[in-house]
Amino acid sequence: ESNLIGGDSSLIVGRNRCNAKGGLHSVIVLTERRYDTNGEFVPVAVKAKIVDGVRIKADTWYKLKNGEFVEVDG
Repeated sequence: ESNLIGGDSSLIVGRNRCNAKGGLHSVIVLTERRYDTNGEFVPVAVKAKIVDGVRIKADTWYKLKNGEFVEVDG
């Protein structure tokens, strides 16, 4: 698990089990991956959100859980 931080108008891209936060007008892209029946580590969800200060708050930690952005403690 890692924590990624970006300032205003940043692009933050995180892989599985990653927490991310950014400043206003940033774009946060997070992925979830799981092992499939063949043992391959494949993406099951990819989601991008713009830090608008309302739905996605600036300087607030988020992770992807079940394909949705959820707020977390850093």
